[in-house]
Amino acid sequence: MKRFNIIDFFIVAALVVVAIVGITILNRGPIDFSPDTVKLRLLTEIAANDLFVLDKIKPGPVFLSVDNVYTGTITDVDLEVTQIRTFDKHLEAYKMVDSISGKYNAYITIEVDAVETDRNFSIGDINLKVGSPLFIKAKEYNSKAHILEMEVIE
Repeated sequence: MKRFNIIDFFIVAALVVVAIVGITILNRGPIDFSPDTVKLRLLTEIAANDLFVLDKIKPGPVFLSVDNVYTGTITDVDLEVTQIRTFDKHLEAYKMVDSISGKYNAYITIEVDAVETDRNFSIGDINLKVGSPLFIKAKEYNSKAHILEMEVIE
């Protein structure tokens, strides 16, 4: 039976160092086995939708993915009439007018537990950034919203 000697030790150590460097390069950052979790408040918008669809969105638990894996809690819902910007040739300026289509914008506040990295916040494989889409789903509705604001609350 062959004994473990100093040369074998250096070979194993070299393989471990190469594996760590490879993983670090592929991850494009340091390895973090215990990521920091924070509570985020997201202000999202569902733009120009019918009132009968938006009326079903109420405070409470909500899924944030198509496959019902990631969850959050809706804390507030505000509905506003969709406004459009039109050019008034008499004033020779743009002005905001109520949309004639009867559409509404929903501003939904959602609280989620997210993982904080040096680049962004994420919920599983969903990156949370201002302007990015976010799927919102419950038993009565599902829709795609866009993130308008993000705030760390814990």
